[in-house]
Amino acid sequence: MTKFELILILTAILTTTWSGIVTTFAKKAVCKYKRQVAYYQKPDTQIKIAQHVIKHKFYETGQEAFK
Repeated sequence: MTKFELILILTAILTTTWSGIVTTFAKKAVCKYKRQVAYYQKPDTQIKIAQHVIKHKFYETGQEAFK
């Protein structure tokens, strides 16, 4: 095996490993985001947000309810 073939094989292994790591982290981030969106879309959560906004009168000052 020549040096070029060895470098080529090592590069392929490194690339595959790196893409697997990036894919894993991206999948975890997407799942976390989907859980958060699902939480805020629940009717009970929407009611809590509306009550919070009305209680603290955010609608009068133009503040954001949740950042």
